[in-house]
Amino acid sequence: MISSTLHSCTEEDAAPPPGGAFRMAAVEFRSAPASLELGEGHVAMTVPMARPGEPGHRETWWCEEPPEIGAAGGIRFALGDEVAFCAATIEHRSVYAPVVERRYREVFDFLEGHGYRRLLRVWNFIETINAANADGLEVYRDFCKGRSDAFAAHPEFYNSMPAATGIGTTGSGISFFLLAVKDTEVRHIENRRQTPAYRYPERYGPRSPSFARATAMTARRGEPPTLFVSGTASILGHETVFEGDIEKQCATTADNIAELIANCYGPSKALADVDTVKAYVRHAHHVPFVQAFCEATFGGAALAVFNVDICRGDLLVEIEAVVGGAAVRV
Repeated sequence: MISSTLHSCTEEDAAPPPGGAFRMAAVEFRSAPASLELGEGHVAMTVPMARPGEPGHRETWWCEEPPEIGAAGGIRFALGDEVAFCAATIEHRSVYAPVVERRYREVFDFLEGHGYRRLLRVWNFIETINAANADGLEVYRDFCKGRSDAFAAHPEFYNSMPAATGIGTTGSGISFFLLAVKDTEVRHIENRRQTPAYRYPERYGPRSPSFARATAMTARRGEPPTLFVSGTASILGHETVFEGDIEKQCATTADNIAELIANCYGPSKALADVDTVKAYVRHAHHVPFVQAFCEATFGGAALAVFNVDICRGDLLVEIEAVVGGAAVRV
């Protein structure tokens, strides 16, 4: 139904997954301004995530039939029979919440109008994520306010928040893209080690972040689910732990991901079964350690590592993952 490939931009484009597939979208994470356009039969998106001189990475999303692609207002979309890919960009603003709310509501209205009523996975890329906006509010909290207000206006999505990532970028503005489905079974998963993000206390901002810790998708009856793990960090309860210690933050992050995998699969899968990993690292001098940690922890997973800021100033690393099942192939 939906599959992905992830590789360096210096490599040749990966072939479609086995069984036949059609490109829905290609997202390039590189040192370039944000862009969003319609390519030849797919959505083409650039997110500024690499540093000058770094090759960056390309993530390609595939579906089983030729998608319908197009534009609706500020949205670019690719629609398969069962799955939708939607993306949008927002130019730099001194205050983001009002325009984030409008753009998210635009996407939600579009999805509901086309029958894609189950959110599967969301990625948000936010400039100067830890800086203050014109009102003195941290940009991430400014973003969360707009996103939360959009969810509140759409009860069906509000009551079923999906896995998500909210991370810094090396460029300007905000970019986001998401996957949604019509009838496919999805289950949003929390971590007993962590407070659900949407229940964080007010100390983290005027609106709580709007996401679940992971989402499991069962594409076909009898197949194992695919698990989309949100951006995960060294947080227990709602508090950051091991401030300033990259080794312990990585270990705690991996333990949190292992908990989500166990919640979904029981003992049949573990960290070594992860298919795709993206790691976000605050400080450049920590990148080699995180790269090696991920390679050792996640086995042969396809891996991309980015040197960007993270949603809390005391977090050094954030890691997201996909555990494949039959639906995701790398």
